[in-house]
Amino acid sequence: MKQIIIIMLCLVWWSSTVSAQCYTQLIDASGITLESTDIKALQDSACALRKVFPEALRDSFSVIDLGFYALTDDTEGGIAEFTRIAEKSLRENPSTKYYLLFGRQSDNKNGPNAKVFIKVKLPTWGNFKCMTEMDKSLFQIRLELESEKTAIVMPDTYVRIERDVMSKMRAMVFDIMDCCYAARGCTKNCGSEREFSSFLAKKGFVAYECKILTSFSNSPTTQNNILDYAKIDLSFRGQTLKAYEHLQAEMTQLKNLNLKTTGFITLNENFCDNKLTSVIAAFELDDTDYDIHWHLWKNPNPNGSDILFERMTDYKAFMEKTVLSKLNDRQSATKGCHATLRVGNSGSTRVGKTVESWIVQLDYLMFHANAAGEYAIPKAGKNGGYGYVDLVDLTTLEIFEVKHGTEDEIKKGIEQVNKYVALANIECPRLAPLLGTWILGTNYVPRVLPNPRDPKKVLTTELRQPGLIVYRESGTTTQPSPVVVPKRTWERIRKFMERLGHNPSDIDLECAKFLRENPDIAVAFKSAATTIGISIAVATVVEDILTLGAGIADDWACFMVSYRLIKIAAL
Repeated sequence: MKQIIIIMLCLVWWSSTVSAQCYTQLIDASGITLESTDIKALQDSACALRKVFPEALRDSFSVIDLGFYALTDDTEGGIAEFTRIAEKSLRENPSTKYYLLFGRQSDNKNGPNAKVFIKVKLPTWGNFKCMTEMDKSLFQIRLELESEKTAIVMPDTYVRIERDVMSKMRAMVFDIMDCCYAARGCTKNCGSEREFSSFLAKKGFVAYECKILTSFSNSPTTQNNILDYAKIDLSFRGQTLKAYEHLQAEMTQLKNLNLKTTGFITLNENFCDNKLTSVIAAFELDDTDYDIHWHLWKNPNPNGSDILFERMTDYKAFMEKTVLSKLNDRQSATKGCHATLRVGNSGSTRVGKTVESWIVQLDYLMFHANAAGEYAIPKAGKNGGYGYVDLVDLTTLEIFEVKHGTEDEIKKGIEQVNKYVALANIECPRLAPLLGTWILGTNYVPRVLPNPRDPKKVLTTELRQPGLIVYRESGTTTQPSPVVVPKRTWERIRKFMERLGHNPSDIDLECAKFLRENPDIAVAFKSAATTIGISIAVATVVEDILTLGAGIADDWACFMVSYRLIKIAAL
């Protein structure tokens, strides 16, 4: 973090000195030295760019440059961290309200990590007041595409790129001011196909090849919960249908997840008529249903493939609200004390736990309708903040901790659960006058659960003493593990796990897609959840995954993928 500290010191210096300069270097930690002639050339280009702004805005605009090295842990956070620091300094220096920010990222061989990042902020009034959010997004994309035209092979390439981008922006600012001044709106040059595709990629759309065919106009714009601005025939996934019929088929599959779904279809023309802007606003602001947006991108090259860009509601956020009730939605009626979404961090042991303890927690939650996991209690943490109880029953006000059956863990568990009960009675008002006080839990039945790490053993649980559930690995078992899915399907599951292991942040979305594409596995998971119970099914699947050695990130991801696959399938 040394370089970050240096950067902060430099920002303090910069904030208090020459903010009126056209071009300012905050810090250069890239290892590439710019000659004085290079700095002079950049200063001249920046002043030429500033000059195109109206006189009233010139002193409020600056070109700002940061340089950093890509291949060091000291610059943890990359361009996002540097942008955050730069913007913090800009907020502290109110004279610079608008800017073009360059982030020069270098590596030791001017290789794939060598890049120039760009961030721009323009006025929203006067000669710029007619710019829409779409106009602003495409404005930045045009500058980014300009920066990508030149491959970085020599140190002076960075200078050339920055000067080219400033020249491009100078022409663009002039066109925008002319456009807004004439009150014609800023859509006379609303973008190119390449700019559109870059915009969609930045918005999180996923690209699929397709073929856009003939258009038709005899259908209503809205039908079957689909707002269709395209009205075209489409060849996609081996079928030629109307675009809304393709989308309707995909939406129908989501009925298995009990999702209320809305669909949108747009074309490149909708970048220019503001229809795409309204669709994106509807998509991003409405969280009451599950949205799918298709944008059909026509390739300007007649010999090339057209692209269907698809964007779907953040399934993780949606499912946290609507599906994962046992772990997530048991909310106390008291202020300060509440169930949380705190079920992990980034390591192989999440919040000090192991996959075995998660299985024990989940098993309890499945059999206690008004139970909650990771229940937050003020002042119960190590440093006086929130402490998190493994399990509570919100009907009986019982509190439990779950620990491995070793002497040290048992001792720790006794101390923790007594502390939680004492503070719960101070910090958490009673849920109802008739319920009484929070107490050490006694309502627990011992369980025998699959051992996710060793199929030849089991986990046995017991109530060691009031408030403390302990688990142990028991000797070999002669009972075969339940069969959750047939062996022939495990190759598909293994490949799915390996792929997901590289990016476990979209677990829910990927699980939903996988189940839609593999209905036989979905049926098997649903059956297992019904016949042997969700917790047993999850433990068995985790055991199989760990045995297969699938390349998933860690035990936590392994547990959550298994749980969410089965939970979603069980709907």
